[in-house]
Amino acid sequence: MTIEGVSGYGEGESVTLTLDGSYIVSGMKINAGYQKSLTSYYDNSRPKKIKVSFSNGKSLTYTLTDAMEKQTIDFGSEIETKYVKIEIVSVYKGNKYKDTLISEIKLT
Repeated sequence: MTIEGVSGYGEGESVTLTLDGSYIVSGMKINAGYQKSLTSYYDNSRPKKIKVSFSNGKSLTYTLTDAMEKQTIDFGSEIETKYVKIEIVSVYKGNKYKDTLISEIKLT
């Protein structure tokens, strides 16, 4: 699980998945928000729009649904990269907390 660590909602904050070499990726699966329970999910903020960047200079922007489920993102092509950076562009605001969380990320 990743929690941005700044005051506010964390727009502009990012997490970088650094790979141990150059790999081909074509998408990812993401569990946005704190997916421990429905209460935890809606009490905390969740990423709404994310920017995904790669070591080859390419970047893509996606809007996630506000749903407590694994979401699949297709990059549209195979991309050779040494890292994948996920930046929070905007959020679904939490009912109680400003913290923005991502429970899991898996590259495909």
